[in-house]
Amino acid sequence: VPLWQFFSTSWSYGGSDELSKSLGVFGWMAVVGVIPAMIAYKNKALEYLSIGILSVLVITIVLMTNLSAPVWKSVMLLQNFQFPWRFMELVVLLVALLGSLFIRQLV
Repeated sequence: VPLWQFFSTSWSYGGSDELSKSLGVFGWMAVVGVIPAMIAYKNKALEYLSIGILSVLVITIVLMTNLSAPVWKSVMLLQNFQFPWRFMELVVLLVALLGSLFIRQLV
């Protein structure tokens, strides 16, 4: 998956074979917004949780890009997934969790 597709605003509604890999405006707002929120957390457990979720999100996004081709070729377990964009399910879950942590800090 090319990196620019995570920022693309075009959506496919099933009429074509191309699935959207975009995180959307609010998804990116959650990812970027949780970074200053982590600094402001009074609860260290929430700070560590945010750092962990953000780290897994970055690793998952990198695994979906062409940068991880050597990893896909060398790790046999990953070859069972067949398509890197199948990690998009995990990306959506992680972005939702980061969004909830960001909103929790705002409230």
